[in-house]
Amino acid sequence: MKNFAKFSFILFLSLALFTGCEKSLGYGVLLWNLDDKNLSDGEIVKVYIKSNISGTYVVEKLDNDEKFEIPLWQITEPVSKKKALEKAQSYGEFENVYARVLLDGLPMRAESQNVSKQVYRLRENEVIRVFAQGQGEKPRTGNKEIEGEWLKVMAKDGTTGWCFSHSLHLFKMKAGEKAWSDKKEESTESREDDVLKAILESRWYPESFAEMIEKKIVDPSVMKASYGFEISNNTIRLQDASTEVSFTYSGIEKISKNRYKFTDTPIEVTSRAKDAISVSYTDESGKPKMYKMITLKDNIEKILEAEVIRREKLYRAILATSSDYSSSNYGSLHFTQDGKFTWKKFNQLIPTLLDKGVKGNGSVGIKYFVGEKLKNDYDGVLTFSFENMNREVSFLYKLESTGLRLEDTNKTHMNGNIVEERSRNPLVLYFAK
Repeated sequence: MKNFAKFSFILFLSLALFTGCEKSLGYGVLLWNLDDKNLSDGEIVKVYIKSNISGTYVVEKLDNDEKFEIPLWQITEPVSKKKALEKAQSYGEFENVYARVLLDGLPMRAESQNVSKQVYRLRENEVIRVFAQGQGEKPRTGNKEIEGEWLKVMAKDGTTGWCFSHSLHLFKMKAGEKAWSDKKEESTESREDDVLKAILESRWYPESFAEMIEKKIVDPSVMKASYGFEISNNTIRLQDASTEVSFTYSGIEKISKNRYKFTDTPIEVTSRAKDAISVSYTDESGKPKMYKMITLKDNIEKILEAEVIRREKLYRAILATSSDYSSSNYGSLHFTQDGKFTWKKFNQLIPTLLDKGVKGNGSVGIKYFVGEKLKNDYDGVLTFSFENMNREVSFLYKLESTGLRLEDTNKTHMNGNIVEERSRNPLVLYFAK
């Protein structure tokens, strides 16, 4: 049935185009330049046929009898010639006015309000038609209004709405002309802001991540893939161990060289280098905070996965030597495949290393790193978490051919998650396999 309807319309359209139509639907005002017919917006055409199936009108130029199809959105609804002339005149100063979008993701809103529903998301360098200036509350950056006006606009698919002009470059264009002038002064205005583009397109991580990767001291409890600063679909997300916030912004204001304010948010970003930025954020209590961020060449998930595998290999090496170790002075140790331990007869370690009343089971694993000075003497740091003791107990360890040597780190010099130096009088525990 649908195919028959389409065929009937095509047949009717063909007859209309080649034999002409006496009765018209009225007159419409062109809303967008029609280059192939040399018709500019604001000109009037005679309308003959409307097809909701193909989404087109059949129209005729007023200066000749040529008939052609045009999308429904590209002209106003057919009315009398007098009303069409009045409609054309109503565009006034905005006749032939278009705009180029300067910000990727700029929202087109249903009303001239920054909180109004978003009806369309514009792309950078997209060209839109401008119809009128409207009234509405201007977006603000802090206590300062952003320069610009609300404009009624239309995208090239016919979607209409409102945009704030701060992120638009307006120009006049008639049929057959380029989307924007090649004049020197305009080409300067239309030059891309490469700094802002890099900020928007990059995924940013805490600066400390780069140091951990460079020194090969990746700590999965501190380095998380979700941490950092990212921008997507007009939404900003900022997260670290103590902060997790997100904001929706309506535009971006360049405050000074390499410094940008995201409107309707407490976020400012400063580019420090090609791969480094500072993010300034004022929290709900009014306290200012600043985060230094960088980009990473390597995939952070792969980096974290590699560190987990490295730690697992170290632990597996202990199990490969033996899962059971014993000492005449410090009891016996049993390690399991899933990172658990059982420690019996450890009374001599109370209260020097262990709390009174502690039970000898819990989890064990590789958590800290050995400093450069100690790498030749120790394989790593083994950390025990007893089930009924609030603090961890860590030992430098060395796998030997006959067993496992542990050395307490209770009074060692720690630099973050690195054991840099031994204790002056360490307690050394030897367990035979």
